[in-house]
Parts: sequence; C-alpha cells; structure tokens
Amino acid sequence: MCKKCPVGVDIPKFIDYIKRGEFKEAAETIFKYNSLPSICGRVCPQEIQCEGGCVLGKKDKQLP
Repeated sequence: MCKKCPVGVDIPKFIDYIKRGEFKEAAETIFKYNSLPSICGRVCPQEIQCEGGCVLGKKDKQLP
C-alpha cells in the first residue's frame, strides 16, 4: 500500500507490472483498492499527494 495515495493503491507495484508488460496484473493492482480509478484519476490532486511523495519528485528538488 502506498502511504501517499489516499485510496492506498500500491503505485510502485503497479508501475513494476507496467514495466514488465503485465497489464492485467497492473489493472488488478489498481482495482484491488479503487473501484473507480478513472474518476479518481480526474479529480485527485496527484501533484500534491502521490507525485509529491514520489522518489522522482525528491530527486528533482536536489537538482541545481
């Protein structure tokens, strides 16, 4: 479970499945915690919540 995701989706696991081309498993990861992902994807302020807690976001802050 992702601590930064308000509905608790395991985002790192989801991304890993996508990287490996395991799209069914990726979808199952989303639907395990969120029955309305397309709606949440439109209304959720990702830049504050999950993207704000992302490793990439932390690395960007360290760049000159």
